[in-house]
Amino acid sequence: MVMTFVSVILRTNSFNDAYKLFDGRAVVSASSKRYSEADNEPIRSSPKKRSNQETEKKQQQQQSKEEKEYNSTTAAQQDLVLPNVLMIGAQKAGTTSVAYWLIRNSCRPRVFSGEPYFFDKEVHFFDDKFDRYKNGISFYSRRFEHCNCKNLILDATPAYLPYAQRVFDTYTDPKAQVGIVNMLKLIVLLREPISRELSWYNHKTVRYTKGGRDSWITDVAHENGTIKTFDDYAADLKDIITNDRTAYGYYVDHLRAWVNLFSRQQLLVLSYRELLEDPQKAQWRIQQFLGTNFTDSFVKSNTKDSTFKVKEISSRARELLEPLFKEKNEELLNFLEHNPGPSMEQRPFPGFLRIGVE
Repeated sequence: MVMTFVSVILRTNSFNDAYKLFDGRAVVSASSKRYSEADNEPIRSSPKKRSNQETEKKQQQQQSKEEKEYNSTTAAQQDLVLPNVLMIGAQKAGTTSVAYWLIRNSCRPRVFSGEPYFFDKEVHFFDDKFDRYKNGISFYSRRFEHCNCKNLILDATPAYLPYAQRVFDTYTDPKAQVGIVNMLKLIVLLREPISRELSWYNHKTVRYTKGGRDSWITDVAHENGTIKTFDDYAADLKDIITNDRTAYGYYVDHLRAWVNLFSRQQLLVLSYRELLEDPQKAQWRIQQFLGTNFTDSFVKSNTKDSTFKVKEISSRARELLEPLFKEKNEELLNFLEHNPGPSMEQRPFPGFLRIGVE
């Protein structure tokens, strides 16, 4: 019996197809040839049996292939990297200074060939400015693949303020890292809305004079190509806001949307006024919120002057715009008072002052 088994072993080409010894008898695995113990000759299977064996083998191979594909896909899904810090707004409220300070101490987005240089700060995935949201979570994640295992991963796109639902849907996507939606930190700086609109107007006029003709820029110009005064721009803005109650400057409406989807403790609301008057205090609040300590400080950005820059808000422009924002500003203060945020947040939140462009 033992000699027979040894001789069979010697006749096999691979130890993976070797016989198993069970109860003193030589037994061959189903995927290998089978031999009789008496004459060491192969036992010939019937055609029907061979067909069944081949079918079973194909099914096993197919199943193995599907399992590998599934495991590969699952691994890829679990490895998707998303930012754990989003600066969601507001535009022209000191976000650039804060963003570059954070970028120096965190992992910034990667810019791919053909993309604008500023995508290394602002990915513009969730907003409609570059229509990138339709590309999906994997597209977004690729901008941060190099940030894996980093403590702070930042996307500082201040245009995100009106897009709470898109952010929530992405961070709760099954392909996102498990639990990332609860680890996400949201930072927003708020500035007096009319002053912010003036600064935004100045930003667009500079871009327009340099040849910018994107749709978000051209509303500062008349049909003949001449630049509107801020008074004319304010009159048009009044019509837009009157017909669209989701205006960017209606901060309270946007914050309500974020708090409905995320914990209030995940959202740090900062004052642009404090950023100007006491930047070290604002810096301390951010560091406490992120649970870290940076060795450097803010550096003021967007300080370039221009012959087109309007520095004061006319009485006419205020008459047009103040009634639009007054009620919403009061709602904002009431909302923040009754929905307190993380412990380091300024409370009570300071009211807005009438200030021009710094």
